[in-house]
Amino acid sequence: MKPINKILNRPDQVLGNLTKQALLNKYYTKIIQKYLDNPLDTDTFVTGYKNGVLTIATPYNEKLTLLKYTVPDLIKNLRTNSYFIGLVTIKTVINPNNPQNLYQTNKNQTLSKTKFFLSDQSSNTLNKLANSIKHSKLQKALLKLSKNIK
Repeated sequence: MKPINKILNRPDQVLGNLTKQALLNKYYTKIIQKYLDNPLDTDTFVTGYKNGVLTIATPYNEKLTLLKYTVPDLIKNLRTNSYFIGLVTIKTVINPNNPQNLYQTNKNQTLSKTKFFLSDQSSNTLNKLANSIKHSKLQKALLKLSKNIK
């Protein structure tokens, strides 16, 4: 069996490429954070740079909005850096791996505790559909959904 160092340090291997890309993204993040004002400089990071498109992620919607407003100035400032001469655009995204953005479920917890409301027409349609279904669990679920009306 090969030692992990030999596997990770070979640039022609998949793991070597991933390691190299992760280190580059970390370096790009440090460069970008110099141009960002507080509070964007702490939670914003680069997730990729390919073909002139720089992808920047942030964990919160509020910071994403702030980031979108700073994109034109950020592009102008980054183009002066030798690493970003070919920069065409910046794509801003919410970090999908942020634990606060993921729904954590267990047997006693539903996907979301957010209340939603159905119109009377939608509620009646679900009620009719539930009454026409023979599967008891599905019927109960549809009836439960149909009762969440304004």
